[in-house]
Amino acid sequence: MESAGQADRLDEGVFATEAQRVCLETIAAMLMAAGHEPRRPAVRLPILTLTLAGTTVAIEVQPYDATETWVGVYSYVVTGCPLAPDLLLYLLRENFAVRFGVFAIAGAGDVVFRARLLGSTCTAEKLLAVVNEVVAVTTQWEQPIVENWGGERAADRLCYPDVGPPSPPQLPAAAL
Repeated sequence: MESAGQADRLDEGVFATEAQRVCLETIAAMLMAAGHEPRRPAVRLPILTLTLAGTTVAIEVQPYDATETWVGVYSYVVTGCPLAPDLLLYLLRENFAVRFGVFAIAGAGDVVFRARLLGSTCTAEKLLAVVNEVVAVTTQWEQPIVENWGGERAADRLCYPDVGPPSPPQLPAAAL
């Protein structure tokens, strides 16, 4: 269990805007109301993580402007994969096949799948649809990428150390 001091140190300076803080707290409340257990990674970033079906999903909230935010939902698919031209072409083509979201490269040999939502219009239904899509795509594409281009399934390598669940404010039932 985290102490109040731990949470205070973690949150100090994490948020660039009040809208960003409110959006992250709202998302945490939505996830908990849906029966999920979001965690706060031990990093000084506005991120929550969930583990669903063996896949770790990160949910970040970033400012769009002073009063608006965007919500990024992503998961690492493969790590340590050589970024061969045919892999990159494959990922571009597969971007056309997914319902929403895109494959992207997040470092040397890291393939991620991510989607974004506008914070002010992010409902529990939309958020959960995106989270489920990220999990489904990650699960569907991780093995074919490893088999054809190498690397390791990110689920086998990545670990997000956390400081415990967030403590969001109670939201009115209409907001959920």
